[in-house]
Order: sequence, then structure tokens, then C-alpha cells
Amino acid sequence: MKMRGITARTKQHLFSGYKKCEVRAAETALPLLIRRNMNYRTAVLKEANEIYEMVQQTIKSVYPSYYPAEVVDFFCEHHKLTAITQDIEAGNVSIVMVDGRIVGTGSFSGNHITRVYVLPEYQGRGYGTFMVKTMEEEIVKHHNSVYLDASLPAAQLYEKLGYQSIKHEKYPVENGVVLAYEVMEKKLGFGEDPIYTRRSIRKFQDKAVDMEQIIKIIHAGRSAPSAKNRQPWKYILFTGDKKAELLEQMRRGIVREKLEKAKLPKSKYGILDAKITLNIMESAPVILLVLNINGKTPFLQIDTDDRFMEMNDLLSIGASVQNMLLMAQQLGLGTLWIGNTCFAYDELTGYLKTDAQLVGAVAVGYQAEQPSARPRKSITDIMEIVL
Repeated sequence: MKMRGITARTKQHLFSGYKKCEVRAAETALPLLIRRNMNYRTAVLKEANEIYEMVQQTIKSVYPSYYPAEVVDFFCEHHKLTAITQDIEAGNVSIVMVDGRIVGTGSFSGNHITRVYVLPEYQGRGYGTFMVKTMEEEIVKHHNSVYLDASLPAAQLYEKLGYQSIKHEKYPVENGVVLAYEVMEKKLGFGEDPIYTRRSIRKFQDKAVDMEQIIKIIHAGRSAPSAKNRQPWKYILFTGDKKAELLEQMRRGIVREKLEKAKLPKSKYGILDAKITLNIMESAPVILLVLNINGKTPFLQIDTDDRFMEMNDLLSIGASVQNMLLMAQQLGLGTLWIGNTCFAYDELTGYLKTDAQLVGAVAVGYQAEQPSARPRKSITDIMEIVL
């Protein structure tokens, strides 16, 4: 049996001091770990020795207070240099560096988190939680769940991160000592927080969507915050023959943009993508056009005051659309937030007979695919704290 976990107990005694071990960082809120001098990245082979020494130091300085010598020796052997080197070669080892020093490391294989260690003096700052959540983001690209192994005391900590026990395991070490650990799982796919499970869907089933569901989606959109409570949004629903008429106008606009005088000459590279989007819209049973009732055509110049008002209204509409996408996800529906309507702006607004600003469209339907999560920038790339 390959021991996957990081937990232990003897036949006579269940150790309860695990809380101070490497998963202690999981108790800390994420924002606390962001520091100016922190660097989080994938480990490289030349760092194997430093990672090994960091892990061994953590085990030898913390574990003897809570585990018998046989357990400490087991963990040291389990996380030996060759094991860490193999994990680095597989590209599954991450490190947290502070002031140029490796202070934490995490590893995973497939959908199994296999190692989370933080130096004792850096525990309690959120580094462990950060590594776990970041590994989850990688795992969800290919799997709908993640699992790890934890001792019975540590299980409570992982429960706070959304993990649930699915079975108990035991493993004999030496001198009658038995390792006991919980196998824990966290669902990352459908049914979890729609903020993280929502995907952009480009393949839809040939299945109608109930109007009751569409009304729920619109209700979610109208509940969004808006600047000065202007509620600048309007949504126009198209299905069946009317949807076909609408998309014929979009098709005409794309052809005009390509073969005649283009209104977006610098964006001609996007025409092929617009054609693909049109095909997706044809397959979706429902199309919602998104309008800014306070806005005007973007082909007209406006003064600075109006520009700022327009910016606030578009932010409000973005919040409204996000609410709708998340509600659709909760209802088991797929969506695609579309901006390629810009290539047929005049044709579509002319068909609608409206002077309102056309912001985009949302395709809605039952999805016929389960795409993986797209790459996201790391928190350290997008967040800066000024102290």
C-alpha cells in the first residue's frame, strides 16, 4: 500500500496535537498571506534539496511533540529526497517563497493533494490555505473533485475548506504503531459554488428552456447593484423564428463588415470568431440581447461627463449579467456571454428599432459539453496591497 496521507495514531492513543502541524495554515483567511515579498510558483529541479530540507525540518521540529518516533521516521522517509524530486519532475510541486527563502510547499498528483508543509515559524499566516486552494484551481481543470488524507483531528480543519470524509484508513508502521487517517473529498464540479463552477458554454443540447427558468434568471439580473440605482439594463428574449430573424441580421452585419465598408476596421481579425459565435447562437435555444437604456451608439462621440456615466452604467450591467450567469448555473443551464454583436451593431439595433446602446448578448440552454476551467492569473498577479 502506498501511504498517501500525513496522519498518525497508535493502537492505544489517538494523537490530538496535529492542529499545530502543516495544515495549521488552513485556518487562516487567505488575504492575510499576501505579502510584498511573497513569491508563489512551480518548483524547479534545482530546488529539490531546499524543499527536502524544509519538509524534513518541519517534520522533525513539530511532529515529535505529538507523534511517536516511529511515526516521525515514517514521515521523514515518506517525504524523502527522491520522492520530492519525482514530484518536481512531474511538474506538480509548488513553493511559497518569502524574502528569497522557501517557507512552504504543496504537491498534487491527478486529483490527489499529497503534500502541504509550511515551516513552523510561518504557520498560521494562510500560506497552507493558499496552496490548497491554488492546487484545487489546477485540479478542477481536469477533475470534478479533489481528495486528500487527514488525521481525525485535522479532518475538522479541512472540513472548513469544504472537504468531507468518505472513508477511514489504517496503516501499520513499526513496533505496533498504526497510522490512522481520513480520506477526504471536495467536489469541484457541478453543485458547488457557481462562482467557481460556471463555464462559458459553446455547445448546447436541442432542448427547450422553460420560461419559468428564464424569468428566474432575469430576476437575478434585476437584483444586481447599479450606480445611483439607475438600473440601466434591459433584456430582450429571442427564441424560435424570431431568434432566426435576429441572427440573420447579425449574419448580414458580419458579411458587411468583411466585404463592404467596415465600421470596425481595426478589428477585422475578429470576424472569423464572430462567425463561430453566430453558429453557437444558432444552436442555443434562447438568446438574450443586453441593452443599456441610458447609452447611445458607440459610434458617436460623447463628452467626458457622459463618458463617466456610461462607464458606471456598463459596470452595473456587467454585475447584472454576472448574476444571470450564476443563476443559470444554479438552475442547471449553460450560458455564453457574447460581445461579437459589435460586428452587426447597426443591423441589430435597426432590427430592434431602438436607440438604446447594444452591449452584447447571452446565449442560454442546456449544455452539451463540460469544459475545463480556463487559466486564471494568480492572486499575486492581480492584487497589490499598499501598507
